[in-house]
Amino acid sequence: MSGIARMKKLLILVLTLNLLVPAALAEADPSSGSVTLTITAVGDCTFCGEAGSKSNKRFLECVEQNGYDYFFANVRDLFQSDDLTIVNLEGPLTTVKKPRAHGYVFKADPECVQILTGSGVELCNLANNHAMDYGAAGLKQTAEVLAANGIGYCGFTEAWRAELKGVKVTALGFTKWDHTPEQVVEAIAAARADCDLLIVNMHWGWERQNQQCQEQVQLGRAAVDAGADLVIGTHPHVYQGIEKYKGKYIVYSLGNFCFAGNANPDDKRCLIFRQRFSFNPGMGIARANILDEGIDVIPASISSVPEKNDFVPTVLPVEQGKALLKEVAECSTHFTLGDTLWMRGNWLEANGLIGEEKF
Repeated sequence: MSGIARMKKLLILVLTLNLLVPAALAEADPSSGSVTLTITAVGDCTFCGEAGSKSNKRFLECVEQNGYDYFFANVRDLFQSDDLTIVNLEGPLTTVKKPRAHGYVFKADPECVQILTGSGVELCNLANNHAMDYGAAGLKQTAEVLAANGIGYCGFTEAWRAELKGVKVTALGFTKWDHTPEQVVEAIAAARADCDLLIVNMHWGWERQNQQCQEQVQLGRAAVDAGADLVIGTHPHVYQGIEKYKGKYIVYSLGNFCFAGNANPDDKRCLIFRQRFSFNPGMGIARANILDEGIDVIPASISSVPEKNDFVPTVLPVEQGKALLKEVAECSTHFTLGDTLWMRGNWLEANGLIGEEKF
């Protein structure tokens, strides 16, 4: 696959952090007749490992012993409580036998789609560096498998469009290798004209780097300038910072999620990002009339146990979760825990942390 040059240096963002836990919680006024949409986004889902690897063998054993509903058991209620759950599906669901000629390649059995259908996942981003591990035929079959099972997909030249509660929602997906920044901006601007809420998935950044780089910052802001209402980042395999830019969120990396590509990553932590939007049908549905009703940043792990990767994403215990959110804030710019508008029912509120002065 052709692509643009990899980033040459890492931008270290220097910021003064306000780590106060907020007391402000967003809540739509029921008397106004407003309607809310809740979006959940998680990172890299790879339902297989490299052929012959220890990780792949263990993942297949988990399927055989526990069935497909095993993997998302600890997040299923969360996914089923929203209006749209988005995952980055990193690796094709295909029976194609011939892989690409070089590098790590992933391939999952098409039956693994049941991991998604059984847990309230509605949309997969396919724009990533493993989507073409089994060529165009593998990617095509993946799209067909998802569509046949009622799951949407976006990425490369494919946009996902749906109407949710009367709101026209569009999702796009891009990789840094397959699109120039100019092409990304042009595609976002074109999609903006035909939707009310626009979500952009970006596969970008340096692997295993918690700090987003200059290229990510520039492109993320350009995406918002072009019309994105939310930018969701994946690829680094670890968490990165969050930015609030012109009132819109750029989540630079969510990290891994259900990830069979590594049997025991050094850092298993990841993020679940949620945002709630509201609109009043009486005002007419348009981007200007859709309001931010707050976010939730849920600290999680790709495994339910610390000693290995059991492929069961799980929300972290309170103390570990507080430590992770503090680290995320330290990687962030124009985003602090103390002045963020949080959606009702967020992780901080659920754990009695609203009103604490500091972690």
